[in-house]
Amino acid sequence: MRSSIILSLLLVVALSSCTWKNMPGNTSNSGSTSLSNGVQFVAPGDTVKVDYTGRFEDGTIFDSSRKEDAMKWADYNSGRTYEPLEFVVGAGQMIPGFDKGIQGMKVGEKKELRISPKDAYGEKTMEQTIPREVIESKFTRTIDKEQFSDVITRTVPTSMLGEKGNNVKKGEKISANGTDATVVDVASGSVTLAIENKQNPFYGKELKAGLQTEVEKNIITIKSLSASGVTVEVENKSSPFYGKELKMDLEAPLPQAGTGSFIKIVNLTSTGVVVSIPNPHPLAGKTLIFDLEVKSVKTSETSTGTVQ
Repeated sequence: MRSSIILSLLLVVALSSCTWKNMPGNTSNSGSTSLSNGVQFVAPGDTVKVDYTGRFEDGTIFDSSRKEDAMKWADYNSGRTYEPLEFVVGAGQMIPGFDKGIQGMKVGEKKELRISPKDAYGEKTMEQTIPREVIESKFTRTIDKEQFSDVITRTVPTSMLGEKGNNVKKGEKISANGTDATVVDVASGSVTLAIENKQNPFYGKELKAGLQTEVEKNIITIKSLSASGVTVEVENKSSPFYGKELKMDLEAPLPQAGTGSFIKIVNLTSTGVVVSIPNPHPLAGKTLIFDLEVKSVKTSETSTGTVQ
């Protein structure tokens, strides 16, 4: 419950980190496996196994599926199983440059693949558009009054309670993930719960204008109430620009992104802000070189066609 309230009050800039097998790729699955004189070439939709060694431009190895190369890597893990990497081509499982670069290769073929930052893990900094109030020093918002109720009633599928839902009875107390609830009613396949909304920042207090509380260093003050809503003013102390007038090219430290990291305002509108923030991926801004060898290709059932 608290997450929905706080999310309504305070949005945070998401610095997404990406893993090797979870970067956006070419998700098109409309290609076809190419055949020429009976030789199969890699195409979108195929499942492939590839041996690879990844290195930087200075020759430093940063990853490999080959044990002999991995042993030259500073982060070599003797407990890891080194074997060909398996993935579906064009399914978004690989970084774009790798996904595109392997297409057209054949079993047993070796290739050196050079990938620029934009087709790998991005540049050292990236731009992101966020709501303006994320970085405003102070903002006002009207929120559904129910979210500030001490008890919230919800009817949910019994299956959501897991084992607790088996033979659940009216009046029974249920606790899960730090939330307490009382079973109000039980119907076929559903249960109605009275949930203790202890995540309400004003829990246990009478709502009235001027009431104030602190949530993660941010000061929330009730400015006014209506039959359906509560208007609150948020003193946004978590903003990296707290206490500063927002303007183009304004910079501020971003400690959570590492020492010496900054957030910079690139563009401003009445409702949104474009900011430049550090790319948190350790390979951001780097040109990557891969020594590849296709070990096997399994044709997609939907892939057909020939190229002469």
